[in-house]
Order: sequence, then C-alpha cells, then structure tokens
Amino acid sequence: MIWILKNSIRLNLIFLKNYWYFLEAIVIVLFLSAESIIGWLYTVTVAELRLYASVLIVLLNLRKVTGRYPIIRINPASIHFFRGVPLFKKLFQVKVFFSLIGSIAIGAVITTVIYRAAISKEMIIFGCATALCLFSSSLLAWIYYNSNSFLQKGYLIAIFFFVSGLLIYEALIVPDALIVLLILTLLTVFAVFRAYRTKILWDKYYRDCSFIYENMAAAAKKDMARMLEIVNKINALKKPLFQSIFIKTQPSPKIVLILKSFLGLVRTNIQTVKFQLAVFVAAIILKNLAFVMNPLLNKFLPAIILGVFYANYGELFRRQMLSVIDKKKKGFFLPFTDEEILRGYSVLPAIIFLISSSLIIVFTSINPYSVLLSWILYCAFYLITGLITIKFFYKQIMIWRVSGIVYFLIAIVCFALPV
Repeated sequence: MIWILKNSIRLNLIFLKNYWYFLEAIVIVLFLSAESIIGWLYTVTVAELRLYASVLIVLLNLRKVTGRYPIIRINPASIHFFRGVPLFKKLFQVKVFFSLIGSIAIGAVITTVIYRAAISKEMIIFGCATALCLFSSSLLAWIYYNSNSFLQKGYLIAIFFFVSGLLIYEALIVPDALIVLLILTLLTVFAVFRAYRTKILWDKYYRDCSFIYENMAAAAKKDMARMLEIVNKINALKKPLFQSIFIKTQPSPKIVLILKSFLGLVRTNIQTVKFQLAVFVAAIILKNLAFVMNPLLNKFLPAIILGVFYANYGELFRRQMLSVIDKKKKGFFLPFTDEEILRGYSVLPAIIFLISSSLIIVFTSINPYSVLLSWILYCAFYLITGLITIKFFYKQIMIWRVSGIVYFLIAIVCFALPV
C-alpha cells in the first residue's frame, strides 16, 4: 500500500515538474480576475447561483456516469498482483473513501461560494445534497462501467436522473427540504452496497486501467514519442468511416482534392478535433465573461486562444497538402500541379474559417466587420503560406514558426484591438 502511494506521489511530482508553467498561468489569471469574479458573485442572487451550480453538476455527472473508462482507477500492477485477494478489497475501499472525501470537499467549496460563507441550515442541507449527488454519481458510474446488460444500464441512468432531479428540486424549489436529503442519503447507501457487490469485469478493467496509466505516465514525462505511439495504436484499431463511399460513384476531378482534404480531416484523431473545438468554445466563453474578468485580459486572452484555434487548423490542412506534394515529388503520379493541389486544399479551410467567424459574430460582441476581415486575412494568409510551402519545400520548420506568429497577430489585430 505504501509502495502504491509512493508511486502516485512520484508521478504527480514529475507532472508538476514538466507542467509548472500551466499552473503558474492559471494562478496569474485567477489573481487578475479575482476582484471582478468576487464583484460579480455579489451581483447574482443565491437562488440563481444555486441553480447554475446544480445544472452544471448534473451535466458533468452525466458525462461521468456514461463514460467509457472506470471512475475508480487502480494501477494495473496492483490489479495483476492483488486481484481476488483481501488487499485488493482494502485498496478499493480506500479509493471509494477518497472519492467520498473529494465529493464532500467539492460540495463544501461550491456551497461556500454560493452562500458567501454565511452559515445557515439551508446552506448545510444544500451542501450535503451536493456532496451526496457527487458521491452517488461516482458509485453509479462504477456500476454502469461493470454492467453488460442494456436493461441494467437503462435502470442506472434512470436512477441518475432521479438523483439529479432531486438536486435541482432542492436548488430551485425547496432549498431546505430535509426529505430530499433523506432520499439522497438512502439512495447513496444503496449505491454503496451495490457497488461493493458489483462483479468486476476484470479483463476490461485491467485493459482500460493499463491504457489510462500508460497515457498518464507518457503525459507526465512529456514523452511525445510514446504519446504518438499510443495515438497511432488507437487509430489502427478504428474501422474506416467511409469504407465504400466511392465504390459506385467516381468523384469529379474538379472536386477530388476537396474530398481528399475532407477525408484527411475525418481520419484525424478524434481527440485532436475535440481539443480544437474545446479551444474555440473556451475562447467564446471567456469573451462573454467581461463582467468577471479584467478588461485587458478579456480583450487579449480570447484573441490569443482564437489565434491558437486558427493556427492549428491552418497547419493541419497545410500538413495534409504538404504530404500530397511530397508523395508527388517522390514519384507518385498525380494529374495535378502543385498550385492545383493548393487550391483543392484551400476550400475546406475557408469553409471552416467562415463557420467559425459566423459563430464568433453570433455569440460574442466583437465587431462583425473585424471578424469578417479576420476571415479574409486568414484565407489569404493560408494561400500565401501554401505558395511559400511550394516554393521553399525543404524549409518547413521555418514556415511553421513564422506562420504561427502571423496567425496570432491577425487574431490580436481583429479580435482584441477593435473597440
């Protein structure tokens, strides 16, 4: 048990050593925004904060319950050596206990923020309800993970929605209802007993925990080669999404490169696409938090994040185009000139940039003309970058570095500087 604890501490220390600057950036942002956040909290009523927090907890818990990977994770070496022995049961109990402590701590923090540290009966009841909802959701997630029956999974989802409904009822209608707290307590006790009696799917559990800890170790050590190997292994196990799309219908030569760029996007690792979408959504949300952020930070931080989004997508399609041109230079016959390949690989980025610009106009207060100007500049710069890529084919590192800087400058000029 001590060895397991030492191994966990060592992995966390390696992670902090390699990613300390992210934590430092978060601390700086919180420090700059603290005064605005506190001022905003005092302008919103307790009832509204309680409702917002409850809805957010329900959405996050739904993701947790229906997740692909186990919520209670144990080192694969421990699973291998301690499976079926009393020590594993003790280790599992420790994990469940820490989950309970974590739920209580999160519930206490959320309740303290909502009620501004003003202790009352209503605050204590809501805090207990929040902690019970978080803990019972973790137990339901464990039972759901080890269930093979579709009917049982539906049964667990129904229980989850019932628990979530009780939390929202507590937050919205009767904030000091003891009966709700009693029902949540009984459901949590039932979930505890059911979780302990759940038959673990050992092969699935060992495989998923091995994958999780392998990823964690590679990420903590910033082992890019190992992370790339893991991604390639995942992609190799996936079935092609469009196995027979062009068997009966032959595409026109005019659009074949556009379709090729689309297929390249589809074959991109889904985690990469999710990350890009998360980056874009984060920028939109931050831009709408002007009332809780430092004005200067609210201007430049979303602009920089949008610059990351546009730079990553521009580089994604430029790399695909570069791969096609490289194959052509090595002897693969393609009935297209380099300029035609560039034009074919410019249509989809322009469409994605246009959709992104439209969403920025709809969901933010940024000047629409500045957003449209950014779309024109990004499309023009993508074409210029493509032409430079063709002209200076063997200087890709330099092109990548310079283009990234220009993407950021366009974002700052169009998204941060306009009034």
